[in-house]
Amino acid sequence: WRRKNENNNDDPDPIPCIALALALLYYFRLPTNEDNVQRNDRSTPSREEFGDVLSKYIPGFVEIIQNELEQFVNTDHFVIPHG
Repeated sequence: WRRKNENNNDDPDPIPCIALALALLYYFRLPTNEDNVQRNDRSTPSREEFGDVLSKYIPGFVEIIQNELEQFVNTDHFVIPHG
């Protein structure tokens, strides 16, 4: 999955690729805060907590992931049933 920097089409931008790799390996495997509340689980780290930690090293980590999901997960790439 190759991404190019929006400001300069000649230089690849590795940050979104690194963020996506980390999200696929760790972020999406973690429960959300809401999941932990529903299960009454106070010991399992949440996706949001992990996102906060990663945002210290990759500024805007959660926003990068959300943006990439919105660009890729859509009806141009997947058949998404209505409802």
